[in-house]
Amino acid sequence: MNSAALITRSALALIFLFATVMSASAQEGVYVQASAFADIRQFGSSGGAAIDLDDEFSLDATGVGGSIRVGTWLHRRWTIEAGLDLSNRTTVTFGNPFILALFPPGRQPFDLQASSSFTSVTTTIGFHQRAGDDVRLGYRAGFSFVRATYRTELLDGVRTDAIFTTSLVPNLPLLPIRLEDLELTRKENHGALVLGFEAAIEIADDLDVVPELRAFAFSRSNSGVFLIRPGAGIRWSF
Repeated sequence: MNSAALITRSALALIFLFATVMSASAQEGVYVQASAFADIRQFGSSGGAAIDLDDEFSLDATGVGGSIRVGTWLHRRWTIEAGLDLSNRTTVTFGNPFILALFPPGRQPFDLQASSSFTSVTTTIGFHQRAGDDVRLGYRAGFSFVRATYRTELLDGVRTDAIFTTSLVPNLPLLPIRLEDLELTRKENHGALVLGFEAAIEIADDLDVVPELRAFAFSRSNSGVFLIRPGAGIRWSF
């Protein structure tokens, strides 16, 4: 069987399955959800800083964020959902990895700051089941487009001329720079796998409180990144 025929048959099978699911039960409507979450960021290595640092440096941090989502019921147990997640910028401070020969002499080496922030657009499929009269459990899986911003800079207020060499390459010639200009920003786009769990607790006919946990995983050039997001939201159905 050639690939074109296989793709055609697969598409027809999916259309048939979708039509069967839709006719099996009446739709329960559309919902909108607003959520707030903690953003626990785990990096597999020092990757994420805009300059290459030793493995002892890490951008691991915990931020906060919020999301707005729109979903619809495909079946009494199945939903499809799309959402926009925004998280704040978290910053960590490192001891300066460079050996500095400063002018004027007597100044101390300067620390570096590295930060990360994420914006994502996510689509998930959810499976739901009743755990009580007013509680419905949900399990989600999907895909997310993640826009990551990484920044490395000197601490605010540092202004001096310096000559430096890196301790990582001892034979590198001394180079003159202005440290006030040391600010590097990098933006990256990634595709992430998403898994989630939720418990929708009914507080009114069309209003639920939804505690949840979602996890995002994607790979960068030199590390893996995990975003673990426990949170809670308000869901309005109509």
